[in-house]
Amino acid sequence: MAEHLVCAELGRRELVATPFSGNVPNYDVLVADGDGRALPIQVKATRHATWPSNALLWMDIELDARTGVQKYSGLKPLPTPDLIYVCVALASTDNANRDRYFILTTGELQLACERHYRNWMDSHGWRRPKKVDSFDLRYKIEDVADFEENWELIARLLQKQ
Repeated sequence: MAEHLVCAELGRRELVATPFSGNVPNYDVLVADGDGRALPIQVKATRHATWPSNALLWMDIELDARTGVQKYSGLKPLPTPDLIYVCVALASTDNANRDRYFILTTGELQLACERHYRNWMDSHGWRRPKKVDSFDLRYKIEDVADFEENWELIARLLQKQ
């Protein structure tokens, strides 16, 4: 559903977009401009205020099995740091809120996730309070708020093609 919402928003901006509904491993939507330049987009949706992820996708972390303490040793190299993510916070059907869109690159999302996870883990001494071997990461709207309605990013990256 969110892929179709993103395609509609891109259409309003005079771009052509098509969803792939999970058939392509690394992206969900392909967007193109009138000159035929195209970009892949990854779409993540939530009905809440957080999106689920895994810290191991973004960070080099090892778990000390004896103590349950996680050791963070830096950001993971990303294969596609400029891949566009559109994180969609879907409006609830019981009120007049609107869908919200946060548009950023994989590299920018990595930094937001790293900052969120590091701050949370710092407050727990890098030992998960319930399940020590979990690397669950739930980034929040506040973590990506600076990228709300950042549709210009897509236009800029298309121009570079």
